[in-house]
Amino acid sequence: MNPAAGDAKVHRAIRRWALTLLLVASAPALATTASEQERASKELQAIAGELNQLDRWLNDAERQQASLQKELQQHDGRVAEVSRKLSDIDNQLAAGERTVRQLEAEAAGLQASREAQAGRIARHINAAYRLQRQDVVRALLNEEAPADLDRMLRYHRYFSDARMQAIRSMQTTLVALKSNQQALRSEREALQQSRAGLVDAQAELERRRVQRSELIRRLSRDMASKNVRQKQLLADRQRLEKLLAELERRQREKTSTEFAKRRGMLPLPVSGNVVFRYGAPRADGKLRWDGMVYRTSKREPVRAVHRGTVVFANWLRGFGMLTIIDHGNGYLTLYGYADDLLRGEGEVVEAGEVIAHAGQSGGQSFDGLYFEIRHKTSAVDPRPWLSR
Repeated sequence: MNPAAGDAKVHRAIRRWALTLLLVASAPALATTASEQERASKELQAIAGELNQLDRWLNDAERQQASLQKELQQHDGRVAEVSRKLSDIDNQLAAGERTVRQLEAEAAGLQASREAQAGRIARHINAAYRLQRQDVVRALLNEEAPADLDRMLRYHRYFSDARMQAIRSMQTTLVALKSNQQALRSEREALQQSRAGLVDAQAELERRRVQRSELIRRLSRDMASKNVRQKQLLADRQRLEKLLAELERRQREKTSTEFAKRRGMLPLPVSGNVVFRYGAPRADGKLRWDGMVYRTSKREPVRAVHRGTVVFANWLRGFGMLTIIDHGNGYLTLYGYADDLLRGEGEVVEAGEVIAHAGQSGGQSFDGLYFEIRHKTSAVDPRPWLSR
């Protein structure tokens, strides 16, 4: 067997295997994997996931806010109760102060009255004592009747006893007044201590109420922010749903496109001269060209010949920088040797749209473009498809 012929067969087999592998690898992308529709679907799923998280957060936040509101209500009730108790204690303290002042005034009056009365009693007793001695002496000297003398003595004794009783009663009153004053002072001190405790409790309750109020305000701000985010996500989801509907419509339109009807009317993929035609021998006649090779100016625009979806846009051995476009119904067009690639996988391109620039990638010796048409993995002659 001729070694050169064997190498040619091997090279041809490798080339066909590479193209077949490429087409098989790109088949899922023709459906959904590398398309805008799949990317939009994934983005929509991400938005739906974030919306679900937001819904759970908002539900938890609403429950937390309700709990905080309930706690705040309880704290407000306690603060109101403490304030009422403080008001009652203040009223009791004020009443106690008034009572103490009144008792002190009464005690002062009684003390003054007692002193005045004591002076009068002392003077009266002194006078009565002198009078009693004179009366007794006079009665003895005049030899009055014993009954009259006894009556006079009893009179003076009764008078003296009445004065002593008045003095003891006044002293008892003063002792009671002093005891009441001490009791009122003790009660006032106890009320003041209770008031101080209530003031501290009120300050603590007020501090906790302020904390709860701040938590509620902060939670409300967070909820407002989350609600804004939720609205944005809902709007994004609506836009994505519209985009998906449009992409589905385009997909149906694309797959229903009859590429075969454009036979003989496809525009040229690039401006230039054809240097190798479909079926022309290559590699010393051991291989034949499956497409056409154009010689062009450097970075000449390369245009899609028909509307379709880019299913491959990358470097491939033997083709350099290669773009493959799916036109539906099993028709593909290939654009190789490009200097750069302007459209990525999954992008929809229109007829005449610039998708690359001609170049020398893949080890070519001149600036040009390799163009090929395939139908169901088989290469077909592009010349009958292109307009003259």
